[in-house]
Amino acid sequence: MEEKLILQTPKHDLYADTILRDDEWSVQAGARARSSWVGSTDAKTHYGKLCTELMASGILSQENGFAIFKQDYAFSSPSAAGAVINGRSTNGRQAWKHAISGQSYEDWEKAQIAAEVTP
Repeated sequence: MEEKLILQTPKHDLYADTILRDDEWSVQAGARARSSWVGSTDAKTHYGKLCTELMASGILSQENGFAIFKQDYAFSSPSAAGAVINGRSTNGRQAWKHAISGQSYEDWEKAQIAAEVTP
């Protein structure tokens, strides 16, 4: 089953959509991310390092003040994807919205589980 989710951060004009498939968050090519990591660089936080690696590998490319995804890229969690896009730690379960219902990923997931449990 595939689901489309959207992350928008209007304050910084960031926009990304992802396809959720088999617990993999595939951010789609063309997504607009923050041009640099502005979050914590504490050793406990590895998302800044991931952001740097994506820049170095060419998956993210600097264009017009943004970091643009040049190809689809699969993340293991909504928070990892959200952090790279926002350039700081992000609660992905709240930040990503279901493209059709508009629910946060967390609320949408709870509704799906409840629907499966209810006979």
